[in-house]
Amino acid sequence: MAQTVKPFDELRVRGFPYDKKVRLMRMANAEKKSLQQFLYDVLVRLADSEDVLDTQIKMTQLQKETTAIVEQNTQALLEVKEVMNYIAGVDEDGSI
Repeated sequence: MAQTVKPFDELRVRGFPYDKKVRLMRMANAEKKSLQQFLYDVLVRLADSEDVLDTQIKMTQLQKETTAIVEQNTQALLEVKEVMNYIAGVDEDGSI
């Protein structure tokens, strides 16, 4: 069954534990915010976190791919260096 989302300006949580509310109020106070502003900020971050997670996963994959490419390039350069040293008659220790 599809759920319809309608514009609203209020969220209500019924049966929320009192001790958790007190803890949230302390957290809001520590940030010098009202409970409403604190919860608003937390809920916006929570709603946006899926997009951030997707981006982080993509970035991690790109970093892995880039690292693999750099490692392949490094290996190719070492092979070219070895060939150039052979052509120049230079030993591995750098002596001629």
